Amino acid sequence: VNITVVANVWNGTFFRNYTMTNLGDLSCDTVGGDNIWGVEINSSSTIDGATWNFSHLIVNDSAQDFNRTIVNLRWNISLVTNTAPSVTLVNADDDYITPFNVVDLTALSTRNAFCNGTVLDTDGGSDISSLNATFTHIVSTAHSAANDNSTHYTNSSCFLSAASGNNKFFECYFGMRYFANNGTWQCNATAYDASATFSSNKSNATINPLTAIDIEENFLSFGNLAPEQTSAVNRTNITNAGNTLIDLSIYGFANNATDSPNAFNCTLGANKNISLSYLRYNVTDTTSTYCTTFSWTANYWNLTNNTNAKNWTNFNLGKQTAEGTLMRNYTCWIVRIPPASESDVGGTCKGIVSFSAFLNEAP
Repeated sequence: VNITVVANVWNGTFFRNYTMTNLGDLSCDTVGGDNIWGVEINSSSTIDGATWNFSHLIVNDSAQDFNRTIVNLRWNISLVTNTAPSVTLVNADDDYITPFNVVDLTALSTRNAFCNGTVLDTDGGSDISSLNATFTHIVSTAHSAANDNSTHYTNSSCFLSAASGNNKFFECYFGMRYFANNGTWQCNATAYDASATFSSNKSNATINPLTAIDIEENFLSFGNLAPEQTSAVNRTNITNAGNTLIDLSIYGFANNATDSPNAFNCTLGANKNISLSYLRYNVTDTTSTYCTTFSWTANYWNLTNNTNAKNWTNFNLGKQTAEGTLMRNYTCWIVRIPPASESDVGGTCKGIVSFSAFLNEAP
């Protein structure tokens, strides 16, 4: 853009600090003659994100008398345009090779998801100054929302490569928590140039359901018991280690055989085995009741082996929604040692209880 403005200004006192030079005969001269004196001033300014170059020509008469100045002011204005960068490619994924655009979380841990791609700037790759990105669960929240480990992640300082022609490569990592919502997520990458102009592009990925549990106790210990004696109630904490509403499946066995009729195998005794019916449990006693409604004779279920594994569809353990607030429930356990006439056992008795989580299918 080139614009020329000519204006006559009386009294050139303002220009006394400038040194005048002989500009020769000028077409914009209002006094005529071949010996015109004046000064040329060049400057630039940024207006609305664009750079404007100014050339000011101040012309005096040949007498160089500032008190009787007739000044011609000519503005040659040129606009130096700036092009916003363009995010030409966005990909959202995790570090597994396949499948593409799918993120598989890690139970009770953090998994890196990322967005990467290319930024193009026709003003040159070196004009690309920064890039940030958000990764959001599109059903639950907007890109402008606050961070939330269930629904919204932000990376304000994504990696930018060195310029390659008009391009730079970018990569943004997000530490996804295990309870991040499953479903469709969207990466929104926004690139900026040196003039603070910007543009964005988006890409979707799927976070898979993660059905997982964590058991706080490594073993159930019932202490020292005599024949026909019943143990105290033993509690175990089941923690939802994934991002789904879960139920629980339980079975037990001994003798290294999942279809064994026994709950324990002991180191001493003629029989050495305690059958499954002597180990009872409950999974519906919540943390609020702390297993107090459960006993050997009330509110119990006999342990079964793998052939008759029990699926507890009313366990209903929801996923975690806030950092530091685990979602957990108790299971309650009690054992009785059979009479010696039924089963001659002694020493240390061991068995295995298997806990499996499955997706709650309630509407």
